[in-house]
Amino acid sequence: MIRTVFDIFRQAIRRFNNSDDWALASHVALSVLFGLFPFVIFFTILIGWASRWLYGADAIADQAVLFLFDGWPEAAAEPIAAEIRNVLGVPRKGLLTLSALLTLILASNVIEALRVPLNRTYGFKDKRSYLRLRFQSIGFIIIGSLGFLTTLLLLVLAPVVLTVAGHYVPNLASQVDGFQLFRIAAAATVLALCLLAFHRWLPAGRRRWRTIFPGVVFTMVGFVVASSLFGAYLDGFARYADTYAGLAGFMIGIFYLYCLAAIFIFGAEINAAIIERRNASKANQAANI
Repeated sequence: MIRTVFDIFRQAIRRFNNSDDWALASHVALSVLFGLFPFVIFFTILIGWASRWLYGADAIADQAVLFLFDGWPEAAAEPIAAEIRNVLGVPRKGLLTLSALLTLILASNVIEALRVPLNRTYGFKDKRSYLRLRFQSIGFIIIGSLGFLTTLLLLVLAPVVLTVAGHYVPNLASQVDGFQLFRIAAAATVLALCLLAFHRWLPAGRRRWRTIFPGVVFTMVGFVVASSLFGAYLDGFARYADTYAGLAGFMIGIFYLYCLAAIFIFGAEINAAIIERRNASKANQAANI
């Protein structure tokens, strides 16, 4: 078992180095950074549209920043988070305006950026039409925004509900103190669902759920480990301000996104290595019959 895992990782590393994955990680990182602000703008439009039914829209906006950057090293998150707070602070309405539609299209570029390395990694040339792919990307953004809004609404309401319930059930007091764990669990669930959806439906071809689980698990664990190591590196060794001056914060954020993008692509390479190994095994079995 250990030998098999070692062989899969070695094969994934070889695939990663022999393809354009290092360059694609840069492409994904920059696309995520550029697409993050259109996504946030569209999300604020969504909050403005839903504010007639939702109370506490400001609290939802505050939770959005915490939720988006939960787990990021502080030095990497703060410069981007500060600008996103400014974007969230501008009220916007009109879900079906031309500006909203343009923002939605720009935000969908993030999904298109993720599609490229997944297609290359899984060995597919996407023959679907441009419009079909673009509508799929827009659908991902809309569904993701609605899911994001629902999750944030639950996060806003959870402390209130637990506090009120604590007056009637004293044992719930400890659960109120553990709200941070609830938020981490929600973030992990959202991340897992997004990764599963990306690997399942973004690239061409078909993959079974069991085939994409290993790469998703590796990606989630890799994100946690990378965040911890990157934070320790920034605290103990890095002196970005000496090199990049006022741009240090954004350069840290870009480099951190680059690390996450590389981990995401390597997770796909693990899945591809497993698929390749299984196909080779089936071919050998068929040849021996």
